[in-house]
Amino acid sequence: SSRSSRSSRRCWSLFFVAARLLLVASSVNAGPSSLVEISRLSSFCGRTVELAEAFTEPISYLSIVYHPMDPCIIDDQLCNAFIFLRNPVVALTFQGAFLATLQNSSRLKTLDAIFQSRLVIGKDTYAGNIWGKGDLMRMHLLNIKSALSRTANHPGFVHFTASNHLFLRHGIERALSSLGPTAPISDADPKAWHGRPARRNLTVTGRITGSWFRAADINRVIAETPLGGKGALANFSFPAEEYYVFTKLKDTIVGNYSRVRLSSRRFMQIKEDKVLRFGVEKLHLERPAERKVFRDHVCNSNVTFGVKRVSRSMQDPLRLWIKDARPDICADEGPIEKYQDAMENRAINESL
Repeated sequence: SSRSSRSSRRCWSLFFVAARLLLVASSVNAGPSSLVEISRLSSFCGRTVELAEAFTEPISYLSIVYHPMDPCIIDDQLCNAFIFLRNPVVALTFQGAFLATLQNSSRLKTLDAIFQSRLVIGKDTYAGNIWGKGDLMRMHLLNIKSALSRTANHPGFVHFTASNHLFLRHGIERALSSLGPTAPISDADPKAWHGRPARRNLTVTGRITGSWFRAADINRVIAETPLGGKGALANFSFPAEEYYVFTKLKDTIVGNYSRVRLSSRRFMQIKEDKVLRFGVEKLHLERPAERKVFRDHVCNSNVTFGVKRVSRSMQDPLRLWIKDARPDICADEGPIEKYQDAMENRAINESL
């Protein structure tokens, strides 16, 4: 469609413009107040970015593990984090072949120059599908270890996220800081995965993507966890990320997925029960009933901060709405004509 092709072209054109600007201005240092050059970052993201001064406020440490996908999704997710978070440091890890492709295109070099001290690109990679094993948890912990070392273990929160998460609203750090420990998790089913977690004394389960922890607590887990390629996590034959950290920090979790369904959607919210909620289902905005759910829990709410899953497609209507910050989805009649082309070309990899 014309809109989807324009979206894709815009992503690539912004990338190449940024690359050329960096070649011209490679001697320009980052501004001392934010550790990045704000005007350059805002130009790259197409939105005004406002960040905390240096690392004088609690940091939001984000870990993202990427499998092969449209590189524009990486740009979009980074900009989303920097637009809606006050003091982010984002750590990325890639599947090995995908990392090589990005390096050959000089894309990571450009991103590193734009996001500077606030972006950590991990040296460790993985091969194949790592869900259902221990490597996903290992990659996340390696990411955060690198990010914490770069910032001298500054106080803050760790957020284990995924490439189909996007933030919707500012203010999540302030909301997190007001919370005491909460544990919206459950005891592990002793029969799950043929009892393998229980045999490893992993007795508490949760969703790692979407969870928030205090950085000091995760740093303690990192210190006591062998993270080498032949370490304990690498040898797990079940999705260790759904058990490992939750068992070790079962009394100190700041936020995790809610199991409560809002119609067919779940959103990231902080409500009176002090549970951090992050949506975990597809959202089809072309359906009137689902637009109503969205309006009820996003437009008419001040506690909803994000949504998952957002299709890994630059043409996805929800991604376009978040990226453009347009209010028309909150109108009584919904947004739909503007995104009709995008909906007709919805990506096939939504469910990954």
